[in-house]
Amino acid sequence: MTKPYGYIQIDSPQMDAVSFIRPKAYQIADYFMSMDDTEHQGRIINECGDCMKTYPCRRLVTNSRALPCRHRHCPICRHWKSERWQDQAKQFLSRVASAGNTAYWLVLTLPGERSFVNCLKPRVDHMENAFSRLTSQRFAQHILGCIRFFEVDQATDDDRIAVPRFRCLLLVTQSFHNGPDFIPRDDWAEMWRHHLHMRDTPEVYLKRIEGDSEATSMSVLSEISQSINCPDRLPSKCWFLEMANQLHGVPEIDVSGVLWPWFREQLKNQASDLFRERRYSVPVPTSPAYSGFAK
Repeated sequence: MTKPYGYIQIDSPQMDAVSFIRPKAYQIADYFMSMDDTEHQGRIINECGDCMKTYPCRRLVTNSRALPCRHRHCPICRHWKSERWQDQAKQFLSRVASAGNTAYWLVLTLPGERSFVNCLKPRVDHMENAFSRLTSQRFAQHILGCIRFFEVDQATDDDRIAVPRFRCLLLVTQSFHNGPDFIPRDDWAEMWRHHLHMRDTPEVYLKRIEGDSEATSMSVLSEISQSINCPDRLPSKCWFLEMANQLHGVPEIDVSGVLWPWFREQLKNQASDLFRERRYSVPVPTSPAYSGFAK
């Protein structure tokens, strides 16, 4: 694993919280540093969370959290991002509980069509349109708020294939959660198939979050952490770099309904990061391994 010239490891409680993430950060940094056009992206990921910075110039910071790289694929920044989103969710859930109300949540995962990874961007656009059509239906009046995460994995049966999905935390009415307006998983799957214009019915995942306010809060925070933090298994280098190319400038999280004001600041940060990414971050050139695939 590559470490930058002049690397200094400084032990502190802040460093302990992300020490287990560092091996993944070094591996992803190596991916980017393997190409001349993105070598600088690998350097900033490599140095994120360290007190010594060498890009764009050498400098030493006293707080390891200072000057984060804010790269969307940096595992350390994703960890800190997850903490911020969880903090905002805690504030919302605490306000609901202190008012004597109950928050009802569903976890809904909507898979997109599998495709070669160099065709991922059109699939994302297609999923966005399908989701807009789905949530414009009459039943959506029972969805009070939604936190929607975009996730993508490398297929286990073919390392050229991307498997995208929307993972949605839905804040819903009681009747939509466990009452007469509840929509079963098979009905969600059929509606999603229709709006996504798929021939086969997709494997939609649906789960009720149940329990008292403390158990509900823990489950919601766990879902947020799982969706934002870097996955345990990293994909292959060629697949990862092409995925990074396809998702260049594409937002990962969307919030709507009554939840939007609670996450306004985090959405502003995401918009700022996307602006920097589109303006200053060079897209990863398509790998020769995927350049021959038809789009």
